[in-house]
Amino acid sequence: MTQYTAPSATACRDEMDGDAPGSGRRVLISIPTGFQLRQFVHSGVLDLLLEQGFHVLVVSPNREGEGFAARLPSGRVQVAAVDLKNGPLLRRYWAARHRLLLRGEPTQTLRDKTLRLHGNYPWVAQAAEIGNRLLRPYPALRETFLRWERFILSDKAIDAVLSAHPVDLILLGSPGFMAQDAVLLHAGVDRGIPVAAAVLSWDNLSSKGLINPMPDRLLVWSNHMRQEAIRLQQIPAERIVESGAPLYDVFANPERFGSRADNLQRLGLDPERRLILYGTNHAAHFPDEIEVVKQVARWVEEDGFDVPCQLWIRLHPQAVSGPYKVLLEPYTKLASDRVKVEFPQVRKSDLLWDLPKEDIGHLVSLLRDSDVVINMASTLAIDAAIFDKPVICIAYDPSGPLAYEKSVRRYYDFTHMANVVRAGSATLVTSHDHLKEIISAYLADPTLNRKERQSIVEQQFGRVDGRSSERLVSEVVALVSSQTDRRVATQRCKS
Repeated sequence: MTQYTAPSATACRDEMDGDAPGSGRRVLISIPTGFQLRQFVHSGVLDLLLEQGFHVLVVSPNREGEGFAARLPSGRVQVAAVDLKNGPLLRRYWAARHRLLLRGEPTQTLRDKTLRLHGNYPWVAQAAEIGNRLLRPYPALRETFLRWERFILSDKAIDAVLSAHPVDLILLGSPGFMAQDAVLLHAGVDRGIPVAAAVLSWDNLSSKGLINPMPDRLLVWSNHMRQEAIRLQQIPAERIVESGAPLYDVFANPERFGSRADNLQRLGLDPERRLILYGTNHAAHFPDEIEVVKQVARWVEEDGFDVPCQLWIRLHPQAVSGPYKVLLEPYTKLASDRVKVEFPQVRKSDLLWDLPKEDIGHLVSLLRDSDVVINMASTLAIDAAIFDKPVICIAYDPSGPLAYEKSVRRYYDFTHMANVVRAGSATLVTSHDHLKEIISAYLADPTLNRKERQSIVEQQFGRVDGRSSERLVSEVVALVSSQTDRRVATQRCKS
């Protein structure tokens, strides 16, 4: 049921005077999941907006005082809790949207999504195919439907928020790839509110479907992502700003986390042993991953490598809590002096995997201090490369070979992961024996594939200089200022 919870009276907006660029202005920040929490709050974007004099309205499933909302700065930050409508028809539309609105050839990621749509909702997939064939040859009909999507992706709770709390800009963590962001994008464009959408992750532009409508600014990480936005989404170049990835500001200047020895001792690890970091996926993507993890743990316990090693197993937050969680007991049983198992401290919250701010700094220090990083087609494949750490990607099914459409092998053909494969920045392993061989090779020579890792960092991130949040906020200031100038000019013309 659609519902909007109004902020308490004590949280009402305090008008302020001053010369800061954002004085008296209000920015709406959409935080529907833990991804956006990291992107805008933990990165420092929120703090920078407040320093610029902006008021901030956070729209989230969380109520005031719940989860991350209880830790927001007091004063000029409000929380508007919304429960979006999510009926069966809307869920089916959302599942089929990427196929229905497809223009041009689909990426490999979208092909896979379409196959899964046919398997899960055959009649929905068939309807999407028919709709796509009808829209393609008639540009005017297609444009009409894209405008009408506003009525499909509208929500009374969001409309109530925008009516009760006028804002000068909407800041999204995705250009409409998540339901709350999509509703806000349509509502903002419909109401003439400037919308800035900061791309959340490296796979978004190639895997989530069409951006509709176009935001006023699309904030991307790198030139590679800029070209994806132009080629795959047909976003005009003048609407794209290469700001960098705010979340990755914490990856810059990692020496502030102290020495490796101190960090490992604090975690109960031995600074004299090499550290293998295994970052798991979740049940939806790799349900039998525990079998690989067990094997690596066994090698560590038995001193199966040429140098003394230890293993840190970090479960994905969505493997700990939420719809994709895994059985935790098999992981718990692996814990020992040499094998540490970490369950990220997901807070009780309406937000999907609400993690404390300290968690990202902890992950950065783990990556920095590791000697080898293992994952299955996750963002860790590029995260670790920032610190020039050898990366191994699991590309086999531990319980036995599966058909391609069900195998983990297919993930490496996805558009974003194919970039990693082409660059050679991570080694794909195809069996337990191959995994052990590559771990040993990287432990013996960590410089292997160094140039390839450097190339993928440059391609995906452009720069990791700790200033992406500043650039994002500068763009917000510029957008709000230009909107103010237009309003003043319009008023003068009318007078």
